[in-house]
Amino acid sequence: YVNHGWQIVQAFLVVPPIVMTVMASHVYESPKWLIGNGRIDEGREVVRLLRADDHDVEEEIDEILREKKDEETSSGDMEATWAEVFKAKRALIIGCGLMFFSAMTGVNSVIFYSTKIFSFAGFDQAILATTSVGFVNFIVTIVAAYLTDRYGRKQLILLGVIMQLCSLMVLVIVLSLYNSNESAQGIIAVIATLIFVGGFSVGLGPLAWVVMSEVLPTRLRSKAYGLFLSINWGSNLLIAML
Repeated sequence: YVNHGWQIVQAFLVVPPIVMTVMASHVYESPKWLIGNGRIDEGREVVRLLRADDHDVEEEIDEILREKKDEETSSGDMEATWAEVFKAKRALIIGCGLMFFSAMTGVNSVIFYSTKIFSFAGFDQAILATTSVGFVNFIVTIVAAYLTDRYGRKQLILLGVIMQLCSLMVLVIVLSLYNSNESAQGIIAVIATLIFVGGFSVGLGPLAWVVMSEVLPTRLRSKAYGLFLSINWGSNLLIAML
C-alpha cells in the first residue's frame, strides 16, 4: 500500500546488474577454458585460488588436459553437430524429461496463485505470501546444495517429487472439498503450498541442472542445453496459456 510501489520495486531491480557489472572483473575465468586455449599457467593459478590448500592442483590440470585430448581424438576440433547430440539418446531423454516434468509439476502455477491461496487463510497482504514462498525457496535450495553430494542426485529428486505430489493432493482436496471452515482450509492450503515449494527447491529445481550437466560429455553440452531450455520454457509457456 505504497504510492507507486511497483515502480519502486522495479527500480530496486537495477541494483543487482550494477553490482554484477562492478564485480565482473573479479570473476575468475574458467580453468578448463584457459587450459583448453593453451593458457596453462593461468589455468593452474585459477585452480589454486579456487581449491583448498591441500588440493592436488597438478592432478586436476592433468585431468583437464586428458579430457581435452580425448575430445580432440574422438571428434577433432570441429564444433559438435546436432547429429552428434541426438546420438546421445539416453542423455537427451533424461535431460528433456527433467526439463519437461520440472515445468509440468506446476511450480509456476502454485507460485503465481500463492497470494490467492494465502488469502484463504486470512492473510490479506500479498507481501506475506511472496516473502514466505521466497524464503522457503531460498533456504531449502541452500540445504539441497549441502545434501547433494552426501545423498546423491536421484534420492533428493525423488524426495522432492514425493513432497510435491503429497502437497498437491492435499491442495486439491482442501480447496475443492473442504469448504466448511475457510480458516482451517486456508491454513492447510498455505502449509501445503510451502511444502510444495520446498519439494521443488530440494529436488527438481536445482538438481535437474546438475544431472543434465553430468550425463552429457562437455563437447555436446552447449547445444543440448539449448534444447533443454527450449523444452523448459516451452512447457512454461504452455502452462501459462492454459
